[in-house]
Amino acid sequence: FSIAEAVRCATANGADLLGLKDMGRIKPGAKATFLAVKGPPSGLPESLRRTHMLWIDGCPYDPDPQITQIPPIP
Repeated sequence: FSIAEAVRCATANGADLLGLKDMGRIKPGAKATFLAVKGPPSGLPESLRRTHMLWIDGCPYDPDPQITQIPPIP
């Protein structure tokens, strides 16, 4: 398999097999749930361990948010 074919097998083809026609692909109207990893596509699947960002239903998700505001001291 080429890199593109392997990614398609793990995304669109898998979603189609499960009957999830709106998932597994990036296109208008599809649910924007995807993972961005650090590294080139040729680094897959190992680069999946280096998560850069995750989007769930179009919203960025950070499982470890940093404190962005210090609460006032009483």
